[in-house]
Amino acid sequence: MMREIKKHKNFLILPGNDSPEKILAELLYNESDSSDIWEKLYNGYDKQICFRDYNISDIRTNEKNQNYGSILKSNIGDKHVTN
Repeated sequence: MMREIKKHKNFLILPGNDSPEKILAELLYNESDSSDIWEKLYNGYDKQICFRDYNISDIRTNEKNQNYGSILKSNIGDKHVTN
């Protein structure tokens, strides 16, 4: 494993077994709907937009977790909410 790590200029190992996307999703999910964090992330962004494509149950069970990071990025600034 160390040989693989040394091949990369930048490499980060996080503690635990959860992906960064899952940790971020848990953090955001535990924020209230009225938390200041939503406006700090992006004007008009909210919890409903954050979790519109991936619900927390799917992220927790890792069913759709692999693409959550890119979905989170693409949702920032998108103010249209779908049910």
